[in-house]
Amino acid sequence: FKSGGSTTWNTTESTMVAFRVVLEGGGDCPSDLTGDGAVGGADLGVLLSEWGDCADHGDCPSDLTGDGTVGGADLGVLLSEWGDCPDEAPFTGSCCLPDGGCVEVPYGECYDLGGIPREAFSSCENTSCFERDADYQYDANVTDNSVGFVNGGVIVWMQRYDPGPGGDVITSISTAFGHEEYNVGVEPGQPFGYGIYEDTGPMGPGQLIWAGEGVVDEDAIGTDEPQTVAVPDIEVDGTFFVAAWVEDPGSDNFPVPYDRTTEMEQHHNAWLAGETEGTFDEFDPVAIDDWNFQPLPPRMLQLGSGVWMIRADGGE
Repeated sequence: FKSGGSTTWNTTESTMVAFRVVLEGGGDCPSDLTGDGAVGGADLGVLLSEWGDCADHGDCPSDLTGDGTVGGADLGVLLSEWGDCPDEAPFTGSCCLPDGGCVEVPYGECYDLGGIPREAFSSCENTSCFERDADYQYDANVTDNSVGFVNGGVIVWMQRYDPGPGGDVITSISTAFGHEEYNVGVEPGQPFGYGIYEDTGPMGPGQLIWAGEGVVDEDAIGTDEPQTVAVPDIEVDGTFFVAAWVEDPGSDNFPVPYDRTTEMEQHHNAWLAGETEGTFDEFDPVAIDDWNFQPLPPRMLQLGSGVWMIRADGGE
């Protein structure tokens, strides 16, 4: 795929790409590579980014078996420790509140306040928060780039959200299209899809929970003003993904809104997927394991930095 800044990434040699700030794990939970008290998707991203031979363990915390290489054995250790770590106090870090304020509290308490936790052990002094327009929102109300398929197809952008700020019922989804400085390749009135997916953990988005279709609003093309579409009170159980998809003409067009200014918080992952052949009418949002964007499952790419401008609102 490509970004509006004319950078092209080759995704044919690996199934996932991720980059993370590494905080070495230890104690009874060595797979907690991010130091947040749990083993999850962010730790998997660290391990995959260090795959291969290590110079030494000090530079290679993902070498969980100590054999000088990050490989299948280390992945097995990480998956065996998946979930909350035993006997570890939750980290205290900066928590961005809905009104743009910041407090330093444990991870779980941040969600109780309706906030979004930032990086592990971060302080409010070094954290930029912003007033959110939606319950589930990671973008900072701006896009500064956009992404598209080189050869076109149906492109899907998906974002993982932890439950908390909006309760366990989703009532609407919001997204924009492209960025004002680049060709978007999307026209007013063009159909697009949107939906909610389960979270499978290390493999990213899973089974489709619900999907709908709408038409693109002119005011949402190349702007920082996402359009909102209604969702019929869909209940989510734990972590979930919000997704949108649209037909991408390829070439010099970039329909996916990308905010590079917001760093990835722990467990909050942006993914790219879709079909590099076919049309919107032919696209099946249910057949996630058959999408051909990647040669092998999981057939999607995990974004290493930044977030999509795609949001959700919810209620108790």
